[in-house]
Amino acid sequence: MPGQPLDVTTAAVRAVATAEGLDAGQPWIDAAAARISAGPLGSPGA
Repeated sequence: MPGQPLDVTTAAVRAVATAEGLDAGQPWIDAAAARISAGPLGSPGA
């Protein structure tokens, strides 16, 4: 969800992790959500 608020992206990543049978409390989820929310690498302002 590039460009979305961090809380929206975090909720989406947690939902996908849960759907895949993963532990949604893992610390990588917050890091992944922050990176995704920041937008694509190489884009203006990234």
